[in-house]
Amino acid sequence: MNVSGGFVNYIRGGNSSLINGDISLNISGGTVNYAYAGGKSGAVTNGNSRIKITGGEIKSVYGTGMFTEHNGNVEIILAGGKVTNVTGAYGKNVADVSITLDGNKTEFAENARVTGYSVYTPNGDMVLNVGTSDTAFDGTLKAAIDKFDRVDVADNSDMVFAGKISNVENLSIGAGSNVAFENAADIAGLNVDYTAKVIFGESAEVSFDWLTVDNFDKTCTQESSYEFDLAQIFGESATIVESALAGGAKLSVVDANGLEWAAEYSEGRIDITGAVPEPAVYTAVLGALALAFAAHRGRK
Repeated sequence: MNVSGGFVNYIRGGNSSLINGDISLNISGGTVNYAYAGGKSGAVTNGNSRIKITGGEIKSVYGTGMFTEHNGNVEIILAGGKVTNVTGAYGKNVADVSITLDGNKTEFAENARVTGYSVYTPNGDMVLNVGTSDTAFDGTLKAAIDKFDRVDVADNSDMVFAGKISNVENLSIGAGSNVAFENAADIAGLNVDYTAKVIFGESAEVSFDWLTVDNFDKTCTQESSYEFDLAQIFGESATIVESALAGGAKLSVVDANGLEWAAEYSEGRIDITGAVPEPAVYTAVLGALALAFAAHRGRK
């Protein structure tokens, strides 16, 4: 379905109660209050949905129908126009959700919000791509961001997060990027490329549980130590990061060989404490422990 002009209150990918197949909705102009990929409320969609916005003014964008069963993936691409609210999933049984800002081409209205889901939690990953591999995000992102497994900032972006960030499991900042946070940011994990620059504004309350420095320019070994100044990445915000690490936040580095190492930071040095096992290794260890526990109980 293509919309290029006029006024529309509601747009749906289909009006039937059962949709078998993929949905594609393209908006390049006009004024739209509500745009839903998927059928009417309570409908079932067996397929993927894709919405691309290149123009127009849209109040609310949803990657599924409202309160629908959507058995597939959701993809929303913002490459123009003006939007207020963007929600990846408004239905249940959704697999993966992907929302992509194709550069800084979309204008966000006042109090705008970009969220991974509403009501039903998707079964797969919820990802917000800030920029693409071809187009870095340059400028200010004014929208609040909420409910994502990952927020990935493209390489060489020069940007400001002006809106509040909440309920984000992992936020990654790509190589060569300059990123500033002006508002509160509640992030479980912060991944920062070794070549990136990150600044936390005076009014920004940023919290994280772990920090990973990606593409560290050294080949690390266990129990080794390397000179490293946090100010190289965080500038004047380095004291905030130091306080977080001193307060219990975890630190790891991914070295020149792509291996992740647990580390500790103190007085301008990174001390490698051990390798971080791959997820598959964790699973194997937990499985072995479970079998050992079961065998122990059996002997008793």
